[in-house]
Amino acid sequence: SRLNKRLGGFHKGDLIIFGARPSVGKTALLLNMAQAAKESGECIGVISGEQPAVQVAQRHMSMTSLIHAEKLRNGEIDDDEWSKLSSAIKSLAIGGYRIYDRSNPTLKEVERIARKWNPMYGLDALYVDYIQRISVPGANGRIEEVSAAGRGLKNLARDLDIPVIALAQVKASVDTRTDKRPNIGDLANSDELTREADSIIMIYRDEVYNDPSPSKGMGELLVERYRLGPCGMIEVAFLVETMRFRDLEYDNR
Repeated sequence: SRLNKRLGGFHKGDLIIFGARPSVGKTALLLNMAQAAKESGECIGVISGEQPAVQVAQRHMSMTSLIHAEKLRNGEIDDDEWSKLSSAIKSLAIGGYRIYDRSNPTLKEVERIARKWNPMYGLDALYVDYIQRISVPGANGRIEEVSAAGRGLKNLARDLDIPVIALAQVKASVDTRTDKRPNIGDLANSDELTREADSIIMIYRDEVYNDPSPSKGMGELLVERYRLGPCGMIEVAFLVETMRFRDLEYDNR
């Protein structure tokens, strides 16, 4: 993908943060990246504090089978789609994809699970949905809690020598601006995240805010920080029916 080329892949020991407002598609992007890594032969782990494992699995099956997510949720599968669905289920069942789906996991839980997966399966990357969902008992307020979660994920990336790719919420004040594209200063609850992260990418889709939108079916990945190279904006396609992000030149036929 163009993002992968821009970043040169996700580097071992790095904390990569993707930030966005709700409903923009940050979970979809995270799972797209996790699925692509799995298909390339990597063993990946997903910490899902936002959605139960069954919903993560449904998203995976929609992405890989190209069956619309709504049809999967409603069980409205056409006769000619069952073989595609079967292949998608087998793809998920075959190793290389681990999901931990406890709501609001503690930082110690996340660390324990990742450290367990690493020697058992040879973990290549950890995907976290999302930082503000991680609780840190004993922290003095939300800012300290999110700061501790960010530091913990960065330390985990270094200790396990893997990239940790984490989602983060963006401040609601973004929605009141004329230009609603989030920037590096909009990460919610903590400036510490901007210090700990090696890369920070914001996600924006104009059609979330404007109907009709001249950018319908498109999204923007705004590379706000990349320690090894230039920043800038990457335009992508967003296929809402199957919740997939793709390069604009991708052929969906």
